[in-house]
Amino acid sequence: MFSKRGDSQVDWAISMSIFILALALFVIYVKPMLNQEQQPDYFTILMDKIDQELYWQVDDYPIIIQSDYNLSNEPISVEYPLTYNKSYILMPEKSFLVDNNLWFVADLNNGSTRFDLIHSGSPYAEFEEDNDLFTDNESATTSEFTVKFLNYVPSKLSYKEEAVSDLRIMFDGAEPSKNSSYDRSATVARYESVDEELGQIQTYVFSGSSRIYSYITPTFEREISFEMVLHNFSDYYIDNLDNSQITYPDFCVEKTNSLISFSDSGLTLLFAFDRNATFSFCTDNRSINFNINLTADNLTLFKLFLIDGQATSFNKYLNPYTAKFGFNEKLSGLSLDKITTLSNLSYSKIKQDWGAGDFKITVYDWNSTSLLSFGQNPYTAATVYSKDLVTNVLFSNGTSEKGTLNVRAWS
Repeated sequence: MFSKRGDSQVDWAISMSIFILALALFVIYVKPMLNQEQQPDYFTILMDKIDQELYWQVDDYPIIIQSDYNLSNEPISVEYPLTYNKSYILMPEKSFLVDNNLWFVADLNNGSTRFDLIHSGSPYAEFEEDNDLFTDNESATTSEFTVKFLNYVPSKLSYKEEAVSDLRIMFDGAEPSKNSSYDRSATVARYESVDEELGQIQTYVFSGSSRIYSYITPTFEREISFEMVLHNFSDYYIDNLDNSQITYPDFCVEKTNSLISFSDSGLTLLFAFDRNATFSFCTDNRSINFNINLTADNLTLFKLFLIDGQATSFNKYLNPYTAKFGFNEKLSGLSLDKITTLSNLSYSKIKQDWGAGDFKITVYDWNSTSLLSFGQNPYTAATVYSKDLVTNVLFSNGTSEKGTLNVRAWS
């Protein structure tokens, strides 16, 4: 009987020892965890400042293009509704902003194609010039298409071989010649001739595209006339009822319409206007003397295309797409640009302005590779509070990737 009682006392002692050991372990391991959750004020202040200073919003303005065709190197023009004219980038294309119109060259799909105009507080690098568009103030060349300019007005066009020469554009029989300019983006070049008395001619040439667009604006109502010589064409076409083979010499035609084309077996030359014009031409022994006349008191759009083959269907050239801006989408995320700017400032000054203790901020990509850091490393005996935040790293071009923001702070 006494033996059993002794065993009970031993069991009780062992049980009590286990309980005390478990309680000690709980105090050792759990208490620091509770302390970590009850983070100090300076850590809370630091996290608030990170939210305010290191995260940003980037504006994404979608441009929606609708087309019934699959098109390559199509010049796109869309009215620009925004107020800023420099701090933006078009993704994924290269753009050119002129007179509240945004120009770029892109491939389009049958259906809907989306592009994104991105705006942020960071500057954007200029795109390098496209290696398919070579320009100076007297000529522009892309692929096998070349335009020569005289006083910044087109004077000669060739596509593989000479197609148009001696081109002149006049207001009431006079050519504008006073003020001229030339500029370009990566994929679009603009030539401008301005005469305060007569009017203005702006001509655009595009990378990878054998065409020109000319915007002609008289100072008031004037007769706008074109004179030129055409080479190596055997047929003309206005519509399915009005077309004919051209003979040389002494073949003369006068027609009124908004478009006319000339072709041979390998090439079609298309002239198109946004209004009716009078087309008249006569052949000599080897070429066509071609004149165009119209009256206008406002902006007139003239397009000229050089098309491979013998084409008689032109809708995909004249009405290739519709374009419009969509509603602004606000993108949010951590900004490496802001952290970079911060790292160029005085650490002590930032710490003072923020009212926080010492800290170290590091951004890691999804593979745990350090992207950027700012701050200083803690001293050996410091009590360091640390937090890892899975975050969205948002770049100035609107793209983003998952990452981790590691924040360490101590007093």
